[in-house]
Amino acid sequence: MSPCLNLHRVRHPLRSNVRVIALFDTTQDSAELKKQLQTVLDAPIPDLLVEPLADRDWSNTWRDTFGAMPFGECSWVCPDRHPGGTG
Repeated sequence: MSPCLNLHRVRHPLRSNVRVIALFDTTQDSAELKKQLQTVLDAPIPDLLVEPLADRDWSNTWRDTFGAMPFGECSWVCPDRHPGGTG
């Protein structure tokens, strides 16, 4: 059986290459982080790249990459700058 991520009782097969971007405290040990991720995902993590990120105004920066998000089967929330938005 291939590794799966179980979200809300729906099984999603994991791809062979997955990119996860997350923010952690600078004191977080990358070896411990890798161990925790392997436990949570129940899958091996052969390569883990940890890169420091310059401090920014995160209260506004998230809007630069915010995209359309589905809610249910028929509803989507789209920012104005998105092709499906109203702007």
